[in-house]
Amino acid sequence: MSKLPAFVKNAVTTVNMNYMRDDDWDPYYGGYLTLKYGANGAVTTVYSESEGGKETATGSAQLVPYEVDGNITKAWLYTALKPKGRDAFGVLLLLSIDTSKGNVYGDDVVVEEYLLEVDE
Repeated sequence: MSKLPAFVKNAVTTVNMNYMRDDDWDPYYGGYLTLKYGANGAVTTVYSESEGGKETATGSAQLVPYEVDGNITKAWLYTALKPKGRDAFGVLLLLSIDTSKGNVYGDDVVVEEYLLEVDE
């Protein structure tokens, strides 16, 4: 197993879901998914309709590193959420994490790919 990146306290990444879609579901899902990094790869996931908006669902996930190439750690995480008034969804995020500064900040994380599943 690859080494977990060391995140600074309260590091957060906001993922815009407005262009994410399930191959079997249309239109795009929309909204924002916030990733709040904790210790030992724990991630709290929060869904909101707008960036910085009211939380309508929360969940948890585990960051799973699978490759290290120099200062870039590749990792995945999966979360399932059921926002109030919306269809439940699960999303697998494939992340690229820049560890060149030592401690990792939220903006050092980039979503490379995703797989979205929406329960209609």
